[in-house]
Amino acid sequence: MRVLRALADPTRYRMVVELAAAEELSCGQIGERFPLAQPTISHHIKILTDAGLLHVRRQGQHSFISLRREVLQQALAGVGRQLSMHSDQQA
Repeated sequence: MRVLRALADPTRYRMVVELAAAEELSCGQIGERFPLAQPTISHHIKILTDAGLLHVRRQGQHSFISLRREVLQQALAGVGRQLSMHSDQQA
């Protein structure tokens, strides 16, 4: 459920799309893609990380962020199962 709540925000959803396309981005690269203040970007990254969607790799003073695709796939599969169960109950 945390994954879906995190993705409900359009900015966070777009961040996930950007990370899926790029494989890995630095915090600076994410900042270049969004017209937001750095603290706002950090806030969105924290929510996505807390939901389990992102992996943050530190290298020296830099942070590199990647999408944990398996977490996203599990969440989407769970939604599919819930919808399937609900439609089976309706029939």
